[in-house]
Amino acid sequence: DPLEEINLGTVEKRRITYVSKFLQGEFKEELIRLLLEYKDCFAWDYDEMPGLDRELVEHRLPTIPGKKPVKQNPRRFALEVIEKIKGEIERLLKAKFIRTSRYPEWVSNVVPVIKKNGKLRVCIDFRDLNTATPKDEYPMPIAETMIDAAAGNEIMSLLDGYPGYNQIYIAANDVSKTAFRCPGALGIYEWVMMPFGLKNAGATYQRAMNLIFHDLIGKFVQVYIDDIVVGSNEKKDHLYHLKLSFERMRKHGLKMNPIKCAFGVTTGEFLGFVIHQKGIEVDKNKTKAIMETKPPSNKKELQSLLGKVNFFRRFISNLSGKTKVFSPLLRLKKEQEFRWNTEHQKAFEEIKAYLTHPPVLAPLSKGKQLKLYISASDSTIAGMLAQDDDNGIKRVIYYLSRMFVGAKIRYSPLEKLCLSLYVACTKLKYYIRTRDVVIFCRSNMIKYMLCKPVLHSRVGKWALALTEYSLTFEPLKATKGQILADFLADHSKETNDVLYLTTKPWQLYFDGSKHESGAGIGLLIISPEGLLTKVSLEANKRYSNNETEYQALITGLEMLVELGARNVLIRGDSQLVIKQLTQEYKCLSEKLIELKTRVVQLLNTFDEIELQHIPRNSNVIANKLAQTASGYKVSKKCLERLSHIETEWVDHQEILNIGSSSQQDWRSELIEYMQNPNTKVERKIKLQALSYVLLDSELYKRGFDGVLFRCLGSHESYIAMAEIHEGICGAHQAGKKMKWVLSRKGLYWPTMIKDYIEFAKSCEECQKHGPIQKVPASELHSIIKPWPFRGWAMDLIGKIHPPSSKNHKYILVAIDYFTKWVEAIPLKEVEQKDIIDFVEDHIVTRFGIPQTITTDQGTVFTGRNVARYAESRGIKLITSTPYYAQANSQVGAANKVVIGLIKKHISNKPRSWHETLVQILWAYRNSPRDATKTTPYKLVYGHEAILPIDINLQSIHIQKQNELPFEDYWNLMYDEFISLEEERLIALQNLVRKKERIEKSYNKKVKAQRFPVGDLVLKVILPMDQKSRYLGKWSYNWEGPFIVEQVYARNAYVIKELNSSVNKVINGKYLKDFHQRE
Repeated sequence: DPLEEINLGTVEKRRITYVSKFLQGEFKEELIRLLLEYKDCFAWDYDEMPGLDRELVEHRLPTIPGKKPVKQNPRRFALEVIEKIKGEIERLLKAKFIRTSRYPEWVSNVVPVIKKNGKLRVCIDFRDLNTATPKDEYPMPIAETMIDAAAGNEIMSLLDGYPGYNQIYIAANDVSKTAFRCPGALGIYEWVMMPFGLKNAGATYQRAMNLIFHDLIGKFVQVYIDDIVVGSNEKKDHLYHLKLSFERMRKHGLKMNPIKCAFGVTTGEFLGFVIHQKGIEVDKNKTKAIMETKPPSNKKELQSLLGKVNFFRRFISNLSGKTKVFSPLLRLKKEQEFRWNTEHQKAFEEIKAYLTHPPVLAPLSKGKQLKLYISASDSTIAGMLAQDDDNGIKRVIYYLSRMFVGAKIRYSPLEKLCLSLYVACTKLKYYIRTRDVVIFCRSNMIKYMLCKPVLHSRVGKWALALTEYSLTFEPLKATKGQILADFLADHSKETNDVLYLTTKPWQLYFDGSKHESGAGIGLLIISPEGLLTKVSLEANKRYSNNETEYQALITGLEMLVELGARNVLIRGDSQLVIKQLTQEYKCLSEKLIELKTRVVQLLNTFDEIELQHIPRNSNVIANKLAQTASGYKVSKKCLERLSHIETEWVDHQEILNIGSSSQQDWRSELIEYMQNPNTKVERKIKLQALSYVLLDSELYKRGFDGVLFRCLGSHESYIAMAEIHEGICGAHQAGKKMKWVLSRKGLYWPTMIKDYIEFAKSCEECQKHGPIQKVPASELHSIIKPWPFRGWAMDLIGKIHPPSSKNHKYILVAIDYFTKWVEAIPLKEVEQKDIIDFVEDHIVTRFGIPQTITTDQGTVFTGRNVARYAESRGIKLITSTPYYAQANSQVGAANKVVIGLIKKHISNKPRSWHETLVQILWAYRNSPRDATKTTPYKLVYGHEAILPIDINLQSIHIQKQNELPFEDYWNLMYDEFISLEEERLIALQNLVRKKERIEKSYNKKVKAQRFPVGDLVLKVILPMDQKSRYLGKWSYNWEGPFIVEQVYARNAYVIKELNSSVNKVINGKYLKDFHQRE
């Protein structure tokens, strides 16, 4: 905005500051009156600056032990410069910023600097002192977030400290360290006020600003060292916001430089950028330096140019792509010639043309969804963070890009895409950490990183790092909006870089692993250029081994489709999958038919495909990846041995494992060949026939010791297993014991061990009578409320027998999560009205409205009236799952203490417990809690309670308190108030440490189990001691099956019976998989 000069002084003594020329009428007059009222907040000269109170802040200069003081040698100056230095020294002496120094150990030199207005600034060469001073780790605000927060206001005022640093005192013991030598006969002086050039001066000033404006920052004040913006979303609020800011300045004696202030503007410069209501712009004066720059003639000039361009990096789409042509020049060695070619000049002109009309970036808008667009090419990655405005138009918030160097250049296309997401989220974490973000990308490959648990290699590490963000993926189906079109145009080469179009085939190695602890798939994708991509993903543990193999192939094919592969060579060690796809084997299982159909659909999308079955030892990488995902660990030596064994089984027996369906007898080919040896059959049938004998048209397997085992078909084997497991003489043995029994009976079929295990596992009687798991099924998640009375837990004790003399039968107990403060009342009967009255009288009106109240699922807590009351007060009710007391263990622990204390107090009067309840609560509140290491009373009120013993024995605390003068008493009370916050922070640390210890101990015992939606499960019959009237002692431990309807956080599930519409909420601790017999 153009500015108008305003005189806040008289005609003789002018006091100038500036307001926007666009201001008119009553608002302008009120603003001028406000500036006149608070003109003492400005300083037009040094002597008008009293300095900030030392109690608020002062600058200290500690030195690193062992560093010796340094006295710099004198320097020479021209006579005219000495005269200017003398004038400035006199001004500083008059303002009492400096004083004469005697016998200093540290001496620095004056460095005169001429300012833009022609005046001289006295700077000091503090390099030696700064080297000896440790760094102050006080956190400085992030400039980019400050700029975002300051933009978007309808009106604002820009203020500047006068001269900022000189308003803060140097600590008395450190003043001598700032001594500096003046030229000629001017002498040696030392700084009383903090000068420019001292190490940590910026941190000290920022600390002072944060203390002064602590509750205004983030609302309408933004402070970056001595630059202050007071911004208002609505014009009518601006004068009030300015008044609050001036009041704070007046209170602490902070002075502003009126010459550098601009009030009531709609557009202004802040931290090098132009901010206004619509967003953030590039300052044209700063881009002018780039526009007027001549082409660099050496490496140093090029580095300087790129440094200037890099200042505007967030405004430039794909900056790394635009500047990558300069990379070879930056890598030149001293002896190599610097050549500026046509391609370099063209890239330079493109950057200048872009900065001629740079985009206006939007400030972050609360409540609106963030959209992150990512891209990866062969040499660069890039991203664009955007939001839709009220009209649905995309507004860019941030552009980012990075060039690949070193080993990253050799990453596969998939890894480069995943890296682009990881880099973007890491760079923009302060934008996206607390918000939902939708990821858009031309390739759908990124969804595997977000939607499936990737366990292998660097992609797995990136995926793990991204779990703290709320990210969802949406494919980029259409281009809407000029901003998005420009971004995609800047990355138009991505398609060619990622989607390789070549006649050389892509290679896919796949494998699936299934065992008791889980299921996993492993993929090795080799691009035509030889780039390797390893993928390790968890699979549904309910899949059979063959289904897992199919799922591995489907996932690999989907990835190849996304990568744009047209010519594919597929290799796998699953003979079943490969042979079924090549029509050599029939597919009779309904589940496998469905999976096979999906594979065929994907295969039809390629131009050329080739399927190859390979031995296990040729598929070691995919096999190891699959086993890693399923949780199965094997040593390399063991893996090599198993691979060799599996290769032999493929040659001799794997064909027999396939014909287990009722319509295809695995024995038929062997019998046919042994009856007619001249029949032409495959070589492996001839080899297998050597281990079998045909007697009277019956096939027998020859054992190692010559014993013959009768071979059974699928139907006969099922009957044999049923008889052994659950027949008249069946003992419901486990699979291994069944194998021993059947082998003793002289029976055999190829898939004996696998079938035994699956048959025993799917026995409904075995499942329902199975033991109840005692170990925890999920990790412990502690509830920590880091502030008093934000969260309460509530529970009932009772029904109590005997009741009190006034017929009380229950105790209603509530405990605050942080302070451990307990409230409790006796009740005769419990209704929803009693709960509401208790919360209102004992919690809300005493301690304020809590954020949450946690209870069990008792009807008095979950009733409609209680819910309506909680909603009216803005309280969130949280209920634990049935029969899972750990979810509300906080109040459970308090109940135990209350009951224990009552037992000790009632003596031989069991019906007087209601009279002792008040005493019990008093004792509880004044006893240190193990979790916080202090008493609830002290955490609430800031000091220990006065107990009867203090009065009776006149403790020192009481005696001293009564003798204190009023002023000392007031100071002690104030100190006590200040220490309360420290006490609470210490209590919070103790609380967190204890919770961590408990979690660590508890989580060691966890045997994790998860049940996806749609799974069939069995549920423990609750309560556990409940027995069926009919079965009595022989009652089931488990009931069901149930189907999982919904999965909640922290191991809670919604289940329902198969033929019922009634849902039940249950903790996963009481569930287990139901294995259905096919």
